[in-house]
Amino acid sequence: TLFRSVKTNKAANTYCRSPGSLPAQLLIETMMEHVAKALNKDPSQVRTLNFYQKGDVTPTGATLDYCNMAPVVSQLETSSDFTTRMSQLRLFNQANRWKKRGISMVPTRFPIAWGNGFYNVFVAIYHSDGTIAIEHGGIEVGQGINTKTAQVCAYELGVPLSLVRVKKGSGICNANSITTGGSITSGLNCMGVVECCKMLKARIDPVRKEITTPTYTPTWQVVVAACYGKGVDLTAHYMTNPD
Repeated sequence: TLFRSVKTNKAANTYCRSPGSLPAQLLIETMMEHVAKALNKDPSQVRTLNFYQKGDVTPTGATLDYCNMAPVVSQLETSSDFTTRMSQLRLFNQANRWKKRGISMVPTRFPIAWGNGFYNVFVAIYHSDGTIAIEHGGIEVGQGINTKTAQVCAYELGVPLSLVRVKKGSGICNANSITTGGSITSGLNCMGVVECCKMLKARIDPVRKEITTPTYTPTWQVVVAACYGKGVDLTAHYMTNPD
């Protein structure tokens, strides 16, 4: 069989994210809706009665040592004024024959697998102007990983976000990073940035203290230039390896 790629005017029907998860959620939530309708109950009440509880064991054998679904949903119901809005919708639907409105709250549980979460992160500070470059092991696919890692770096080093840039990843700085997915990539790469910043601060802080006086607080650029002048390594690398 010979396969060829072609470009058509039809929308792609292949999965982009969460293959298998969305169909399963659609099936179980449809069941919840049918049960609620048969019992003449609010679907949210049916869902709440069927929430996982702390200590429950899932069909895959995982014990839920941390399960905050019920209190989180309760907080959302309060902050969104869900009950009042539901009452308003019922009144609106009773008063309008053709135009209807609806509201729904559908919580979702997604198991996170942290094992083998290997990502390489590289952070470099440039002595000429104090700018910072990051290369991480993830791929930006709309989840905002580049923004997140840049924000974490700026916060950890105490510098403006404008000084931080995320560079295109490479197989040299980011060798052996695993695939992007499973809702772990952003968190682990941010953790890698934090660890890199810890190394950098451990080298930078002694120089900062040395040139700081009661009447003079050096700028970030001055501190970085002083570190460079003393031969301080202004780069750091870290590979994430969660237990």
